[in-house]
Amino acid sequence: MKHFFLDTNVILDFLIERGDFSLDAEQLFQLAIQKKCKMYCSALSYSHLFYITRKVHGVSRAKKNIQTLLTLIAALPVDESHIQDSLQGSFQDLEDGIQYLCCLQSKKIDALITRDNKAFPRKKMAILNVKEALHLVSING
Repeated sequence: MKHFFLDTNVILDFLIERGDFSLDAEQLFQLAIQKKCKMYCSALSYSHLFYITRKVHGVSRAKKNIQTLLTLIAALPVDESHIQDSLQGSFQDLEDGIQYLCCLQSKKIDALITRDNKAFPRKKMAILNVKEALHLVSING
């Protein structure tokens, strides 16, 4: 089973149905439901997801979405070291740095899945788009 860390943009594609991106994201979520992959995100993502989706769907549905996501996506902790290291690193975006460093804390994770693969270094972690992740799961059964 593959273990994937999801960047917030991939989860948003699924939740607010952002064009063609949502179809691939939905397939990835289906694989998680079928226990063909395990998904993770940072605890930080959950606050961003709620903030954005409440503006689109309202507070009640946003809360319900977060509750459902918590059954599918394990939240990894974010601590001060992630923030400090991101600020001192070469990241152009603080959130991207925090996400990447949070992803690295788990030895189980095979790849970080994002639509913005240029934002993340590839030295310590495979960076894939959703289509690549879907292919990886399909070839590994």
